[in-house]
Amino acid sequence: MRLRQAILAATLAATAGAAVPAAAQESSWQFAVTPRFQYSFLNFNASGQTSRFEPATIPFYGGTVEVAPPGLRNWSFLLTVMDGSDYGGDFTQIASGLRIGSYEIHRRDIEALIRYRIEGTGVSLFGGFRYIRQRVRTTLDAPGFIFFNTGTPLFDNKINFYLAELGGGYSHPLTPRGEHSLFGNLVVGLGKSRSTTNAINDVPFNLFAVTFDANAGYNWQFANCCAFQARYRAFVFPAGNRTFKDLAVQHGPEVGLTFRFSIH
Repeated sequence: MRLRQAILAATLAATAGAAVPAAAQESSWQFAVTPRFQYSFLNFNASGQTSRFEPATIPFYGGTVEVAPPGLRNWSFLLTVMDGSDYGGDFTQIASGLRIGSYEIHRRDIEALIRYRIEGTGVSLFGGFRYIRQRVRTTLDAPGFIFFNTGTPLFDNKINFYLAELGGGYSHPLTPRGEHSLFGNLVVGLGKSRSTTNAINDVPFNLFAVTFDANAGYNWQFANCCAFQARYRAFVFPAGNRTFKDLAVQHGPEVGLTFRFSIH
């Protein structure tokens, strides 16, 4: 009898212990931290130029922090920051085909999104804001060449994008427990871009901007708190002074490693 009572007591204790994590999860803050690396290709030439930039190859470093509040497991807030630069690209005169200088490009991308997961469907909805700062510094090194609007061999162009974003995504499991899955996301941005330069009589140029950010990839959940993602991403934005003309495409592979934890 005592043996049966001991077994029953142990069983009840184990059952109670197993129920705690689920309850704790509902009453705790859930966090996911994802360091990211993206290798991007970018051609940002526009029509009407007399000289052309060599396409840039930009390594981006950064990451995403996702926070889900207690009791709202389908809702989360995501903050992503990515930063990248490319140096020494050629600046070539179109008519002669001669290299007349070089350029460097710097991009910083900050995105804040709210995500809602539609339970049992694999579908997610996104909404939020995005800020992008792009700076291109062009230096003429050919003898006697200067930019007429600056009076110097240096032309410094800064473009800021301010965007409101809406979009959605879908994740499809490849295994019964979901350790392996495929996913895709599409986010549309609406807002404005503001361009300034170091020209002598510079007047800031504002443009209504429409952007598209699409990515698709693979997710491997190799531990309860760890996952690996590999995706291909393309971001489309206006490169010239018209909203739907001279669109630039920043695209390339991206990898990330997610670590999840909770705070009670």
